[in-house]
Amino acid sequence: LAMKWAWGENQKSVYRAKDKAPTTLMGEAAIVRQKLYDARNYMAKWKAWEEGDKKEAPPERDLQLESLAQVIEGKVRVNAHSYQVNHFEALFRIADEFGFQIASLHHALDAYMIAPEIARREVGVITFADLWGYKVEAWDAIPQNAYILWKKGVTVAFHTDNPVIGERYYIEQAAFAVHHGLPDDVALQAVTINPAKILGLDRWVGSIEPGKKADVVIWDGYPIELRSKPERVFIDGKLIYSLQDGFLPWKGRPVGQFTR
Repeated sequence: LAMKWAWGENQKSVYRAKDKAPTTLMGEAAIVRQKLYDARNYMAKWKAWEEGDKKEAPPERDLQLESLAQVIEGKVRVNAHSYQVNHFEALFRIADEFGFQIASLHHALDAYMIAPEIARREVGVITFADLWGYKVEAWDAIPQNAYILWKKGVTVAFHTDNPVIGERYYIEQAAFAVHHGLPDDVALQAVTINPAKILGLDRWVGSIEPGKKADVVIWDGYPIELRSKPERVFIDGKLIYSLQDGFLPWKGRPVGQFTR
């Protein structure tokens, strides 16, 4: 299980437009801390009721606080949308206060500035290889971010931040990172096994090993060569796409469900 947290300008802009808090990073951190305190107290109430005689009615269920309680218990992984060092440090302080692990920092364009600390905490970074300067949080980004993080021992992955994969091809991210110093094999890991590790799914996907789901792409050339094309795509060992025939029926689904 995983939960996405958002820090920074996006939510400050949203709530500022509604004339509500938070409009600062301090406000964001205060709200998150308060919710985690509420979740911890909620856990304590339920524990007291379960260990008591149960003659009284149980505490009122609060699904939001239950989810946050699972974060504190380490049952839900936190993936944090964050860009700047002050975002990371606020997250780390809160995680230390409540005793949970942050799974990953998403975007994290300034992560290179504190790469050793991120590595020490074993926090993964999911970033862009070639996107910066598009808002104030991205002004200090550099294309060597992934390379520096990898050199310091951080598990790095790439994403496109776009629901339509073909629009911003994720393999291009790996290719751009190679251009800026990342070794080829590490760049491939950043779009295969590393995201699976960060998401806690590497027991099932991310590499070709016995016992894992057979989700495989076969290319007609080197995968991070931008002229290469996917020749065949398998999901659960079933061929669903070929370069020659296009999308194929899979598990009874009509071809139309795989096309736009």
